[in-house]
Amino acid sequence: MLLMFLMFLVMISWGGSWINAKILVRYAAPDQLIFWRFALTSLTLIPVMIVLKEGFRFRRTGFFAALSGAVLLLVYNFFFFMGLNKGLASVGGVLTTTLIPAATYLINKLINRDGFMGKDIVGLSIGAVGAGFILRIWEMDWYALFHSGNVFFLLAAATWAALTNLSSRVRTILSPIGFNFYLSLFTTIFVFAYMKGDVGSISSFDGIFWLNLFMLAVFATTFGTSVYFLCATKLGSDKASSFVFLVPVSALIFSMVFLGEKVAWSTFVGGGIALCAVYLINKKVKAS
Repeated sequence: MLLMFLMFLVMISWGGSWINAKILVRYAAPDQLIFWRFALTSLTLIPVMIVLKEGFRFRRTGFFAALSGAVLLLVYNFFFFMGLNKGLASVGGVLTTTLIPAATYLINKLINRDGFMGKDIVGLSIGAVGAGFILRIWEMDWYALFHSGNVFFLLAAATWAALTNLSSRVRTILSPIGFNFYLSLFTTIFVFAYMKGDVGSISSFDGIFWLNLFMLAVFATTFGTSVYFLCATKLGSDKASSFVFLVPVSALIFSMVFLGEKVAWSTFVGGGIALCAVYLINKKVKAS
């Protein structure tokens, strides 16, 4: 029950991160924001590692696991921003986060060669219906929805699903907190190298920038991603990713409260359906 409560908090933090990011892009370029986000995340994870007595040393396999995760995280951000550039920005966040549970489930089953549980398939289907309500898919131009640019959102969902599966498999090598730390550290180094050290200055920005950067880096990433990886090791990647259905709901509610955007009745209906999907996927099957 505690893990599920923590996962709800994570989904709230991730939903809010869309609002934080929307405000932050007014100040700096995406690659600069990615650098500062993960640099701040790395710094704030150091005291967490010390307090929890997490070792900073790891085996060679842990190094390659964190390195692989950082590559996946960078690729995810690349696909996401390419999707925003070429696809439908208005539905990108919803489309990506509602595809992640299905992509994670399929990847996990293909890797483990497990059978498909009926309740999980029904739960994923219900989640897809909820996403349809949130997107008001009956009003959308189907050609525009599946326009070539939006393939990047599909690839972003697949990349995050792969990262979720990786995080659930490294628990014997790295702790979830350690994995998140080295993931953030390597991502920071990669972006720094890509930008050839020209990451820009943020010292002159106002309090609104710093508040949103703090929420994005500390609440959504230091806390949110660490707890998500922890739950992925405890609940399994399928169950952990099912909570992602709740991200677009919280994002749209935050948009209504903080950005003044109108939220349609279908959003609340879709959110309720998504909650049902999360409950069904996480419901334990009684032994016969």
